Amino acid sequence: MSDNLQALCLSAEKIAREAGAAIMQFYNAGGAKISIKSDLSPVTEADLASEKILIPALNALTPGIPIVSEESVEAGNIPDISSGTFWTIDPLDGTKEFIHRTGAFVVALALIKDGKPILGVVYHPAHDVMFSAFGAGSATKVDAKGMRHFLQLPDIHHKDLLKVLYNPSTTDPQYLTRCLKDHFNN
Repeated sequence: MSDNLQALCLSAEKIAREAGAAIMQFYNAGGAKISIKSDLSPVTEADLASEKILIPALNALTPGIPIVSEESVEAGNIPDISSGTFWTIDPLDGTKEFIHRTGAFVVALALIKDGKPILGVVYHPAHDVMFSAFGAGSATKVDAKGMRHFLQLPDIHHKDLLKVLYNPSTTDPQYLTRCLKDHFNN
């Protein structure tokens, strides 16, 4: 594995972009064949096409580092992660949104070491936007024009300020509100 996390992150971004391009071929063609997994969630040809790009590319980039992939694990391919360092990937996070053509899906990957993420990439292929980080102060957004913007935490003066992001197509807002009230009223 490269000692240079920045270079590794840039390579991971390229790999995520390639996987996203494969997903978009299906999306732009109007969809992909859908199957149902054992947990009753859907998986598409686009999920599998993305995984077929991600796994070999990450293996070439970081030989010997195991890869935990949602679709491979579902198929029974569970790697040994006892070394403490491994990749975790979701080749198409938001399969239901892909199927329903909402555009709200991403390619997600993270390098984990000793139970903590040390590098992460999230690529939103429908909008050609990439988010990545490899440590404190390294978070960036690459917009559709290829411009890299460094992201900073907002200066929060209110210790009780909470920002919640949720996907309205898959989250019941009343349930979310009840959970937040239950958590913060205790």
